[in-house]
Amino acid sequence: MIWRDQSKLIGTVIGMNIELKNVRKESETWRNDHHAIIQGLGAAIEKQLKDWNLSEAEEDVAVYLLKGLSLKEIAEFRGGSEKTVRQHA
Repeated sequence: MIWRDQSKLIGTVIGMNIELKNVRKESETWRNDHHAIIQGLGAAIEKQLKDWNLSEAEEDVAVYLLKGLSLKEIAEFRGGSEKTVRQHA
């Protein structure tokens, strides 16, 4: 009984490893296919942030917001208060 369960588990792990390899390969393909678009988007965001003449702190907060972090998460990450991060936002 234990051997059967262990055998099933090993089969599951092997299957998951194969699936993970496939997902990583798809991810790498997507990244390579869209490299220029990603670079262009990054440059456009950087230009817009510079055009707004933000302070370094405001720019940092803006980038973290674009990455999807909450104000609370940004405050924790930067070691400041949520109120300060809200003002920078």
